[in-house]
Amino acid sequence: MKTTSIQIRANLAAFTNYNRHYPNEAIAHRQSRRNAGIQNKSTKANTNAIDLLNIATANIEAIPEYPRDQAADPLSARWIIYSLLIDRHNQNVAAIQKKIISIRVYADEFNKIVAEIASLKRESIVHLIFLCVPALKQLTFDQYKRFRETADLLIEEDGAVSLLEFNLKYLAFYMLDIAFDLRKYPKIIYNEFEPIAKAISIALSAIVYDQYQSDEKAKTAFDNVYKTINALEYVSFIKS
Repeated sequence: MKTTSIQIRANLAAFTNYNRHYPNEAIAHRQSRRNAGIQNKSTKANTNAIDLLNIATANIEAIPEYPRDQAADPLSARWIIYSLLIDRHNQNVAAIQKKIISIRVYADEFNKIVAEIASLKRESIVHLIFLCVPALKQLTFDQYKRFRETADLLIEEDGAVSLLEFNLKYLAFYMLDIAFDLRKYPKIIYNEFEPIAKAISIALSAIVYDQYQSDEKAKTAFDNVYKTINALEYVSFIKS
């Protein structure tokens, strides 16, 4: 049975009258509902945080001990970043990049790092980058400036920006530039995903699709990474 406008007005009047005559009870009721909502949201957030921590821990533990240890040293952390920037597809570009790197590293130790990283899974590389950031923050300003200039040379050598280089820019260099006062800290506009979840989903989906060039594989990878963040959903780039 449909609710008539008269019934709606009558219910509204009764609710208003209750609030007027029993303000304490009404306030307590509203506060109870509000607290329940906050508690549920907090519990969900804690559960998601624990899930993300477990996933991150597993991914970090998948990285061999040697590169993990090297990532904690400011000098070796720079070499890890250099090694990640060597072009895997264009041997001519790679040869020039290696020449740039050769005058800045100890060959034997650097080659060992390169060999260890070559066998890493794609998802582990991102976590390795994160592990390097705290060590790189220990550099002096001059050391970081030289490191940053070298990294830029390696990135610019082929005249294009790969997905890995894009990730490096925002996962490492962006934060490091802020730490060394080369960039202003961004103002926080949103504290939650929900208001901009659609925009974030589109951007991340585009990045993942560009990496796999397959809508099905991209969605699988996206869901595996962001399965604990319910606000994010893969956006297909294949027209149905």
